Amino acid sequence: MAAHLGPILVTGAAGYLGAHVLNAIYAAGGAATGASRDGRVGLACDLLDRSALRALLAAVRPAVVVHCAAERVGSYDDTAAAARSVQMTRHLAEAGVQRLVHISSMTVYAPTQPMPAREETTDPQSAYGLGKREAERVLEAAGGLAATILRLPGLFGAPRRGGLVQQLCRAAALGLTPSLPAAPVMWAAMHVEDAASVVARAALRPAAPTSILNVGYPGPHSINRLVALVAQASGAPLATQVAHPVFEMDLSRLNAAYGPAPGSLPERIRIALATAAGGPPTQSTGMEDAA
Repeated sequence: MAAHLGPILVTGAAGYLGAHVLNAIYAAGGAATGASRDGRVGLACDLLDRSALRALLAAVRPAVVVHCAAERVGSYDDTAAAARSVQMTRHLAEAGVQRLVHISSMTVYAPTQPMPAREETTDPQSAYGLGKREAERVLEAAGGLAATILRLPGLFGAPRRGGLVQQLCRAAALGLTPSLPAAPVMWAAMHVEDAASVVARAALRPAAPTSILNVGYPGPHSINRLVALVAQASGAPLATQVAHPVFEMDLSRLNAAYGPAPGSLPERIRIALATAAGGPPTQSTGMEDAA
């Protein structure tokens, strides 16, 4: 199937998810070109520059654009970064792209809404989540564009060593005291390679009407459950006294469209524990890096 679709352009190819998506597309036999703001990976393009974006699209002539690029945020309350990310998406929608796979986030949901969270109901609580939902609306309103919008949880895995999963596994492996959130935090995570595999599946499928799909591991997630999982797998006496909210996404659409995501959190925890002793200590913000 990949051989008949034409070239795929991956924005944000120098970034964490984008680099893994490129590898996943190559592994599936797809033809992909990366683009990054400074040209460190693939072609150079600032997506906030309309003329540069038009030149990039004319050079690559992609059949599909996988939009992983986003402004780096210092916190989920960074309204300026969220606005710039929305503008990137708007520029792509206005540039005549016909097929787009767009990376969105579980942050469009809130811990107070009914679980499992379904794609039709959103309630973003942060500037980051509001920006992700606004970018989705831009694509939903764009004429002549078939967009697959994937709502990912936080991501973990190599080459990054930060984030809650890695920090907990390192503490368990070395007998350290983990730094855990002192206030309730909505949390779910997925290994970056498993997430990239789903993104590649979406990119390699023929165009379909614009749709939004939750992506993640099945079942409920919470920091409490993660701590218990790492403690059970490692035998370390890890615990948290904070009652964190349980978060779960309805994955029915994902399963129907592409099949279940590969991997599982327990499997990835076992691998993380086996490699956690290497590298410097890290501090956790209580959440994995946002998708």
